[in-house]
Amino acid sequence: MKRFVHILTACTLLVMLTMVQGAYAQEDVPAIVIGDGAPIPYLDTAESRLVKDAETIRGITGAFPDGTSFEQPDTMVYSHSDPGIWNYELQNIVLTDDVLGLFFKQTYSIPIPYQGDNAFAYGIAAMMNEILLDGESLPMLNSFSEGIPIDDTSQYSFVLWSLQQPIADGQVLTFGPQWNNESQAWEGGLDVTVDRSQTNDPTTVYTPSLPVKKTMALWEGSAAVDYDFTVERVAYTPFGNRMLLRFTGTKENNQYIDCQLMDDAGAALNIIPTMQTFKLDASIEHPVENFNEVWFLGGDNSQSLTLVPLGGNWNTSNKASRTASIAIDSLPADVQLENGVTLHVESFELLKSGFYARYTTDGYAGYVSFDLGDADGASLRFAIASYQLNNHSLGLLGYGGYWQEKYEGETVSRVSPEQLAQTKTLLINYTVGFPLLLEDEAIQVPLTQ
Repeated sequence: MKRFVHILTACTLLVMLTMVQGAYAQEDVPAIVIGDGAPIPYLDTAESRLVKDAETIRGITGAFPDGTSFEQPDTMVYSHSDPGIWNYELQNIVLTDDVLGLFFKQTYSIPIPYQGDNAFAYGIAAMMNEILLDGESLPMLNSFSEGIPIDDTSQYSFVLWSLQQPIADGQVLTFGPQWNNESQAWEGGLDVTVDRSQTNDPTTVYTPSLPVKKTMALWEGSAAVDYDFTVERVAYTPFGNRMLLRFTGTKENNQYIDCQLMDDAGAALNIIPTMQTFKLDASIEHPVENFNEVWFLGGDNSQSLTLVPLGGNWNTSNKASRTASIAIDSLPADVQLENGVTLHVESFELLKSGFYARYTTDGYAGYVSFDLGDADGASLRFAIASYQLNNHSLGLLGYGGYWQEKYEGETVSRVSPEQLAQTKTLLINYTVGFPLLLEDEAIQVPLTQ
């Protein structure tokens, strides 16, 4: 189901990104100099979980002129009632060939209805609806966001988008345009020109441009699929590591690939979950170009990476589930899983609004999720909406949940302090032998500059 939701969301985004855009005119557009060394108010306020080292990004950031701001109605109806008005005060841009980031302050016309007092809720509130590049929707793949509350109506926000292709020196970015249904075009917004002449980028980049053509039957019971893609780029960025794949697609299911990455010693790297997209109009007669990516932690000193496709038999997946438990008062600690993998729980937080655990694994652990248990390791069966919130700065994966108000269509009571007091163990749900690592189909990617 999660897979279906991700793909459905990807399709929705794709439709939005391929809408016909209006003509674009450039007149007296101010320039933002990347690498200007200007202060970054967000990073002066708190540490970012998305930035490995704040000092390393000074050469890839540029400040907006003071007072650069705009207002927009809450088109996402974030308030869940009458939409309010967002005011955006733009502060700094981050730009490399791999990512575009935006530091800004946002203020809501009414109190921000956070889902709880946790980092996930603040990250959800950090939103920037549309960005144009030379008048067209910016081609992006995934986004990561976080926020720091200031008061009940405002917060500092940071959103990072991964790019399909680099933004060139002199191109124009537009923030805050509005879509006009009558003219079928974007209108308004704040324009800035990108000046990359002073950039000092700490990213380590490899461009293997490795072509891959394989026919693979990844899932039992499904027909073999012809894959045609190129491993374009591997980048070790200040925000995590990234492998960029360019597919030539002739159908929906050969424009992405589920995979695990290994370093040159055969150790499995921790994968940051991201959304994979595909285009609906692909056919043998009319193949399409489509980009997807793999974000990962580790492997910085590896001479090569190995991409191992995942597959298996969905009919037997229900037999793969396992659960391990660990006492909360023993954390941080290691947990030995049945599949031979050691899962290290670095930290755990239990809040009034939910919980959050940070962890790493030293191998491929299948699908991993967390739950809360009593002293005997039995699930407390709280109604939890789960989320993944990874810490790129510390190189840790993150999994959490907040208490739902509805469960299976029925209204449920919020978790009470008395119920929270019963939480004594952290339950680790994982899978053994599903999905399978299809090592016979492995693809070695040399890393040479």
